[in-house]
Amino acid sequence: MLANNIKVGLIDTGIDTDNIFLNSSVIKSVSFKMKHNIITQNKFHEDQFGHGTACAAIIKKYSSLIKFCSVKITNNQYVHIKLLIHSIKWCIKNKVNVINISMGIENSNQNKNTIHLLKYICKKAVDSGIFIVASNIYDDNTLFYPA
Repeated sequence: MLANNIKVGLIDTGIDTDNIFLNSSVIKSVSFKMKHNIITQNKFHEDQFGHGTACAAIIKKYSSLIKFCSVKITNNQYVHIKLLIHSIKWCIKNKVNVINISMGIENSNQNKNTIHLLKYICKKAVDSGIFIVASNIYDDNTLFYPA
């Protein structure tokens, strides 16, 4: 696969499309939010927090030909697991090659059922040929998924 054919699904705070370094690299942008346990698509997908834009800039620094599908699911540090699962499904449907996730869900007994669903959808993505790159929150005592 050539670098100019790689689509990265960046699940984060969005990507600032006014950023001169990134604006031509964003080929799709979507934003999902959850209200009353229902996921809806939000019209506003710009990055107000800066984290997603920073991640995209770091990735693009190593390959200027990569294209991004920006999937905004947060403006802060809290992410509902159902939004993460929904976003991974969106990435599968939109045939990205790589999913970048700079967040995680605590792998605890409280989240046991939903972590199982998250693991299932991650496996489905990998089985369809998608690479998943996920960072972990630094905490010596807690495991986070999918990292």
